[in-house]
Amino acid sequence: AHRGATLVKLSATDYGLLSLLRQHLGKPVSRELLVQTLWGTRADAEHALETHLWRLRKKLGDVTPDARWIRNLPGIGYVLDPSTVEPPA
Repeated sequence: AHRGATLVKLSATDYGLLSLLRQHLGKPVSRELLVQTLWGTRADAEHALETHLWRLRKKLGDVTPDARWIRNLPGIGYVLDPSTVEPPA
């Protein structure tokens, strides 16, 4: 992934999470879909989701209280804001 001209190294899980949000760009993705897709029925999947979202936001520089790129929609899930994504080259 790139943040401007800077290359951002992502783990396979980070990439999967970002890819899933990108596939639904601008549309909410439920926590359940994220967990099921990335971890299946793993017992600690909810915690894993929170941890990976935090790490991904940190890597992207999106750690302010009013996160711009990956937004939490309480009771719904998460959304990747389309205004923050560069079109593919």
